[in-house]
Amino acid sequence: MGDNTQAKPTEEEMKKEKAEKYLQQQKENIAKYKIGERDSGGNTITKIFGRGDEYVIYEIETKDLTDSLKVWIETKIEDNKEPIDNYNKIRVKFSEVKGLLYKVVDKTATKSIISQIIIHAIRGNFEEANQQFASLIEKINEEYREQFKNRMRLLFCALGLTVVAVLIAVSTYYNGCYKNFEHLHNLIYVLAGGSIGGFFSLSIGVNKLVCEQDVQPWLYYCYGLERITIALLASVIMYFAIKSDLAFGICKKMDSPLIGYVFFGILAGFSETLVPNLLANIEKEKGK
Repeated sequence: MGDNTQAKPTEEEMKKEKAEKYLQQQKENIAKYKIGERDSGGNTITKIFGRGDEYVIYEIETKDLTDSLKVWIETKIEDNKEPIDNYNKIRVKFSEVKGLLYKVVDKTATKSIISQIIIHAIRGNFEEANQQFASLIEKINEEYREQFKNRMRLLFCALGLTVVAVLIAVSTYYNGCYKNFEHLHNLIYVLAGGSIGGFFSLSIGVNKLVCEQDVQPWLYYCYGLERITIALLASVIMYFAIKSDLAFGICKKMDSPLIGYVFFGILAGFSETLVPNLLANIEKEKGK
């Protein structure tokens, strides 16, 4: 009779087979990390910043900016812990940088820089990566301070012009000036209202303003001046639109029309679209 007994695989063959299965699974796991797919934590991937045979650095869909940048490391050799150990050595600095992302204007570009530093660390240059993170942290803080200063320059200039307009209106009220000149008298108050509306609008949106780098500080004073000037012009246009019965004729029916003029002056100064839309509508009506 023939011997049908199969030879048992050796320990070395079993290890090789196990390693091959692990490598195949590792490749499949890494390949799953694509834009639009979900990561191991169930988060939707929105952007890939870096990819290698053993790692993926990506962005997830989340409202928490600090938690939006993720790192997945899975080595080809199961027992190879070196890439993970290298990453852990820069993890503290990485977390610190993520906590500062709210200060950054161009968040995508900064995340791309962070990703390159992480890749540098995973490949064994963790000491240099920590130094790069320290430099990036210093740069982010410095740029944030400069952004804050520029926004304050803009606001202070706008506030200065607003205070002047309001003081002129207060002086006119107490001294009883220009009462014989209706339009001039009304416009002084309307301009004060427009400046208040413009400054209020600017104050609300100042944190959204992107202040360019390497720009002379005096240009931000000019921008503040420009914004209030536009608000003043808008309030003047609104006043004459009301007086011409082209808009908000309700003001004339009020016991004190001047209050209505001032209110709509504030509204015109606050809204950057109110007067342009009003003029566009008037143009359409006249074109019919």
